[in-house]
Amino acid sequence: MIRKLMPLVVMAVTLTAGSCMLFSRGPTWHSDVSRIVQNNCQTCHRAGGIGPFPFETYDQVYALKDRIAYVIENRIMPPWHADPTIGTWANARSLTDRERATILAWIEEGAPSGDAWRAPPPRRWAEDWNIGEPDAVIRIPEPFTVPAEGELRYQNFYVQTSFAEDKWVQAMELRPTAVPVAHHILAFLESPNAVPRRRAGPGDEIIQGGVEGFFASWVPGSLGNRFPEGTAKRLPKGAWIKFQIHYTPRGEAMADQTMLGFVFADAPPRQEVSTQSAFNEDFRIPAGAPRHEVRASHRFDEAGQLLAFLPHMHYRGAAFQYDLVLPDGRRETLLSVPHYHFHWQTTYELAKPIDVPAGAVIEATAWFDNSGNNPLNPDPTAVVEFGPQSWHEMMIGYFDWVPAAKR
Repeated sequence: MIRKLMPLVVMAVTLTAGSCMLFSRGPTWHSDVSRIVQNNCQTCHRAGGIGPFPFETYDQVYALKDRIAYVIENRIMPPWHADPTIGTWANARSLTDRERATILAWIEEGAPSGDAWRAPPPRRWAEDWNIGEPDAVIRIPEPFTVPAEGELRYQNFYVQTSFAEDKWVQAMELRPTAVPVAHHILAFLESPNAVPRRRAGPGDEIIQGGVEGFFASWVPGSLGNRFPEGTAKRLPKGAWIKFQIHYTPRGEAMADQTMLGFVFADAPPRQEVSTQSAFNEDFRIPAGAPRHEVRASHRFDEAGQLLAFLPHMHYRGAAFQYDLVLPDGRRETLLSVPHYHFHWQTTYELAKPIDVPAGAVIEATAWFDNSGNNPLNPDPTAVVEFGPQSWHEMMIGYFDWVPAAKR
């Protein structure tokens, strides 16, 4: 049962001979709700999307209207966890208060379809790569079969690139081939001289991945990464790519062969995008602690611009915040995620880059809930430290950054 909402009133004016007539109507699917669903829900909920059911027609949405009312009223969907009062985001999926009120009022009034002629045209979605046809595609070496049941450790796959020269990546996209069982994917870049741990010998440089070398990510609803005009990420000749994949069995065995597609720039860019981080590997979360705080920082030795943020924690992650401390001591909160959720490893892309002077510091603060009140907590009686598996913890505040353009 949703609370009674006053239907939104749409006023229209019809001019007659020397007079006007006012009339009102409540929201309908074709006039109002379909547009909101297209813009905020169909990224996942469409034919071929990650969502468990499509929301492309009136009948599809009407059949689940009560469930939709619940997740919208409780701010569970769409999955966007940033504080709406801080920052402006290019990829925001949250509903405005007006949009939430429109959908809830529509459902309260019986979810009328309205006039079909008012409907917007169907939104067209890429059938294949969201970044366009890639110039090159790298796949994990062999298909990996995800069992129907059980819990899997992170799976690591290693691929050494074979390009004849350094490449500049203008856009890239990770794509699992078995989307229903893919929880999230991280790709790390490693030196051409590195070798996978399982093949390493004495004195070899071992592929690590995790804190350093972050290159790309995928979560449900991802549409790939495009870098601003005149910028690109460098892919060194012969570099290794480590795919770290978190699979979640869904009741049916599925084979996956994740891919990473690239669109290359024709020439070196004016500015190189790099992913850096404020991280902390030296912490212990006490058993049962409901809100344990861990801090980290990163100092900028040269001026530049911030482009995006990706906070990374595991099951006990509760909240995350980035603050920028300027050389004169002024502090500004750049991103606040008050309700972090491990199932949504969201990259928050700035609508406008943030200028950073030399000497500024990013301070990242994470809060962990290791109590029995955390429904995702694997074991509230355990003392938790930094580690690679989801039942360990991580505290990494990734961010994309470009140095100031040279004049």
